[in-house]
Amino acid sequence: SRLPALAPLVPPSPAPEPAPPASGGMRLAIVVFLLVLAVSLPRRLIPLGFAAGSADDDWFTLGVNLATFGVFGFGEEAVIYRAPGYPAFVALVLELTVDPSTHSAAAVNLLGPSAVLLAQSFLLALCALLLYLWLARRISAGAAFAAAIVFGTNPYSLVFAGLIHYDVLNWALLLAFLLVLELAFERRDRSALPAFFLSGLLLTAGVLVRPVTLLVPLPLLWAFLLRRSGRERFIGYATLLMGFLLALLPWTARNLALSGRVIPVHAQGWTAMFASTSDIQSRNPDLYQWNLVAMGRYMPLYRKITGENEIMMTTYARNVVGLEDAARAAALENLGEQPLVYATNFLTAAWSLPSRVNAVLLTAFVRIQTREPFDLRWIYAGQPSNLARGPEALAFQRLHDLLLLAALLGLCVGLWR
Repeated sequence: SRLPALAPLVPPSPAPEPAPPASGGMRLAIVVFLLVLAVSLPRRLIPLGFAAGSADDDWFTLGVNLATFGVFGFGEEAVIYRAPGYPAFVALVLELTVDPSTHSAAAVNLLGPSAVLLAQSFLLALCALLLYLWLARRISAGAAFAAAIVFGTNPYSLVFAGLIHYDVLNWALLLAFLLVLELAFERRDRSALPAFFLSGLLLTAGVLVRPVTLLVPLPLLWAFLLRRSGRERFIGYATLLMGFLLALLPWTARNLALSGRVIPVHAQGWTAMFASTSDIQSRNPDLYQWNLVAMGRYMPLYRKITGENEIMMTTYARNVVGLEDAARAAALENLGEQPLVYATNFLTAAWSLPSRVNAVLLTAFVRIQTREPFDLRWIYAGQPSNLARGPEALAFQRLHDLLLLAALLGLCVGLWR
């Protein structure tokens, strides 16, 4: 009977923290996954498929070879000129659906791409799910839900899910890495170490899909210095780095055995540097400019090393080390003779990568649906009739501009806080 009188003397308990998605928002997470999957599943729309240009068509071929012979290459001949992640994904899908060891080549080439695109629809739904789980830890569940739905169902994501290319797989691995890293940072004791180790493994998986993330561990050190104190920051970072390097070591060792050189993922870096030092490139993100560089600048190197007048992927793969050496020498010579070319291209890329998007992909997709005359070389420079942006591409560029502005505002708010 005295409890009511004593109740005011009891200090109020602190307000409970928002429940993590694992306990309070899993229903919304499932809805995100199912909604995005329902929208992205292939129906009567014709996907872009291999319309990224012949330079990228070998992703599927390498996956078929891996599923057939267990070799990343052509037949029994291993190669080092491509990153292995996406072909490994293609091989896994084929082994589960149209196994090349039990189906004819015609069946694999006919049904295999459809199986890969179906798997990418599930991957896109997984991307949206991971994005929701990551964002819902720091913003409201409703805002995280909206962001995940917009990410998973916007036209650009849907078109990329219908492209035989590594993009959606790369998104999924990066989002998984960010989510696991966030979970690790939330723990303040040694229980965080397994999560840091797993994040390192996921980061390497992303690198093996798209090697441009190879240097991510360097800026990550700054995150550990900001969010950890004392020995914790160095132990956590060392654990992540250990997972990253241990996962990367087997593939690097394989490349060393094949080439006699330390090649972490694939051998194309100096070729890219050569392209960036040869000529000042256009700022148009819709142009696939490598063809112009290859025909005008790279062919003399290719002809000198291989003795052939036409670039063939098998020939390129067999001679990639020699071609990389030639590209390295030419790139260094270009840097010495015309340093402003590389500086200009560097600054152009630094501005255009965040500010512009190759939205002409949407126009290409629409033109395929309408059965208009369409050349698969639309992505190459020198095909202006195929590269003109339609209204859908112009509208998406405006959306991209708005998202960029929102990102800059968010960055300012974050710094202010």
